[in-house]
Amino acid sequence: MAQQLRVQDQVLVGASNRLQAAAMTVERARIALVAGVDRLDGCWGENDEVAQQFVSEYAPGRDAVLEGAVQVSTLLRTLGERVGRTANTFVTLEQDNTAGVQALQRRIAEQPAVPAD
Repeated sequence: MAQQLRVQDQVLVGASNRLQAAAMTVERARIALVAGVDRLDGCWGENDEVAQQFVSEYAPGRDAVLEGAVQVSTLLRTLGERVGRTANTFVTLEQDNTAGVQALQRRIAEQPAVPAD
């Protein structure tokens, strides 16, 4: 006997919404972080040796964190969109399957009865 796949589409839609909300939260946090970092820019000095060394060690890490936040936000948004599309696909397939079964049932009902011998 074939196994049935059951999907609770509203659960998937809820997961999709939560993933996309998390993506927005990460993006807002990244924007706030950029604003805070920008406010601090140059507080370590301008051209002296200590300032140059600080910038050379600080900038790569700052850039990696900010890029990582972009990637996390993008990943969450993409996952949310794909989970939402999956929910829609299952709903559409279920509707199509139901319509197909109903059409088949109508065709069977319209067939003349086969006489019994």
